[in-house]
Amino acid sequence: MQAQSSISHRHKRHYKQAEQALLAGRINEAQQLAEALLKQCPQFDNAWFLLSLVYQRLNRNSDALQLIDRALLLSPQCVHFLAQRCALLLRLGKFKEALLLAQQTLNLGVHDAWSQDVLGVVLSTLDEHALALPLFAKACQQQANNPQFLYNLASAERVCGKLEQAQQHLRAALNIKPNFSKALWSLSGLLKAQEAHQLIAELEQQLQRPQLPAMDSCYLHYALAKQYEDLQQWDSAYQHFQLGAASRRSLVPYDGLATEQLFSAIKQASATVLDASCDSEAGYNNDEPIFIVGMPRTGTTLVERILAAHSDVYGAGELRQFPMAITAMLKPQADSISANCELSPQAMAAAAGLNMAELGEHYINNTRPRTGHTAKFTDKLPLNFLYMGLIARALPRAKFIHVQRNPMDTCWSNFKQLFGAMYAYSYSLQDTAHFYGLYHNLMQHWQGLMPQRIYNLHYEDLVQNQEQESKKLLAFCELPWQPACLDFHRSESGVATASSVQVRQKIYQSSLQRWQQYPQLQGLRQSLQEMGVVLD
Repeated sequence: MQAQSSISHRHKRHYKQAEQALLAGRINEAQQLAEALLKQCPQFDNAWFLLSLVYQRLNRNSDALQLIDRALLLSPQCVHFLAQRCALLLRLGKFKEALLLAQQTLNLGVHDAWSQDVLGVVLSTLDEHALALPLFAKACQQQANNPQFLYNLASAERVCGKLEQAQQHLRAALNIKPNFSKALWSLSGLLKAQEAHQLIAELEQQLQRPQLPAMDSCYLHYALAKQYEDLQQWDSAYQHFQLGAASRRSLVPYDGLATEQLFSAIKQASATVLDASCDSEAGYNNDEPIFIVGMPRTGTTLVERILAAHSDVYGAGELRQFPMAITAMLKPQADSISANCELSPQAMAAAAGLNMAELGEHYINNTRPRTGHTAKFTDKLPLNFLYMGLIARALPRAKFIHVQRNPMDTCWSNFKQLFGAMYAYSYSLQDTAHFYGLYHNLMQHWQGLMPQRIYNLHYEDLVQNQEQESKKLLAFCELPWQPACLDFHRSESGVATASSVQVRQKIYQSSLQRWQQYPQLQGLRQSLQEMGVVLD
C-alpha cells in the first residue's frame, strides 16, 4: 500500500468512521463518508478500496470494479486490493480473468485472513477446490474465532467429500455463534438419521428467537424438515418445508407472466436460429462440449459424475459461460442476465441475430483453462435447456443429454431444496408446477426441431440399470466403454451442487417415488395436469 505518511491523521480518522459504518451495515453513511474523504484526499488508496466494498454491497459491481482499479493505480501489488478485484470480476461473470488474477495474486503471497478467505471463495466458485481449501484453512488458523471463515472452510470440505471435517468445522462455527442459522442448515444435510434428534432440539430452540429474520427462519425450517424426513415423520417434514418455503418466498418473488414471456420469446427466436437446420458451417467447429440439461434435482449431477469418470471427459460442473457469452456479445443488454442464468425476452430476441460461430468460439474460450485438457467436457447447468437452439447453432458438434425424472418427484425435490439465488419458482408448489410445465413444453419443442441431437435419459432407468444405461450414454457421446464409469462415487473431484453428499455414494433407489409419502401433494399433481403434463 501507499506510504501512509502522506495521509493525515484527520483523514485516517474519517476513514475509520466510514469503515465502522460499513461494518455496522450503514451503507449510505459509509458511502457518503468515503466519497467526501476521497474529494479531500484522492491519494488515499484504502479509501478507494472501502468505497469499492460499499458499491459491491449496493450490487453496483461495474462501478465497484472501477473504484478498486483506482486503488490499484496507487498500490498495484496490494493483495487486499487484488483479492477485491478478483471477487468483482467473478460477480461480473468474467470468470477467465478472475481465475488468472487469482492465480497471479497467489504467486505474490497471500498472508492476511481476509484476502485468503475472499480468494478462497473466488476459487471455490470457479471449481478450483484444491487451491481454495488451503486458503480457507489458513484464514481459519489466523482467525480461529471467525464463524464465517469456519463456515466457508466447511463448505469447501463438503464439496471435496471431506464430510467429517466439514461437520467438525460447522460445529466449531456454531460454538462461537450458536444462532448461525445457515451453519445449522448446512450441518443438517450432513447428519445421519440417527443423529437427527440431537439437532432438532437445537433448531427448535433457535426458532424461538424474537424478531427472527426471514432468511434465518428459512434456514431453520428447511433444516428441521430434513431431519424429520430422515426420521420418516412425513407430516412434520411437510409442515417445515412449507414454512421454510414461505419464508424464502417473502424474499424471492416469482413472476409467472414474465417467465411465460421468456419461454415464448425463446420459441420465437428459435425459428430464426434454426431455420437452416443447424448446418455445420453456421457455427464454431468444436466437438468438446456435452451439455447435460433438464430440471434441477433430476440426476444431472449423477450423469456428469458417470461421464467424468471416463478418462476422456472433464466434468466442468454448472457453467454460466453460455448465457454470459450471449450477454457479452449483446453488450447493450449486458446486464439483462439474472442470477438464475435467464436472459430477458428482449435479449433472447436480439441473440438470434448474433454471429453463431463467434458465439460458439466465445463460449469455448471462456471455459478455458478449466477445459481443453480432455477430448470432452460436460456443462451441466440445468437451465441451458433455455438456450438449446442457440447452442445447437453456435456449436453444431456439441451433444445434448436431457435428463428426465418422474414429474412429481422432480417438482417435490425442487420444492424441498433450498437453492441459492437461483430457481425462484421452487418456493411454491404451484409455481414449481407452472415452471415445470413450461420446461416440459419447451423440451418437446426442441425435440421436434432436432431429435437427432438430443439423448433422452430417464433417471429411473439409470438407477435401476446402471451399467446398461451408462453404456448407452457413452455410446451416444462417442466414447469407448470404461468400467471406471461404474465407480463414479470413488472420484475425489469436487461437487458444488445440492447433490454433493449423494454422489459420494453408490447409486441408490430410495429417492424413487418419494413424493408418495406425502398425501398433501395431490394439489401439485392437479397443477401439473393443468399445465399439460401427463402423469402415470
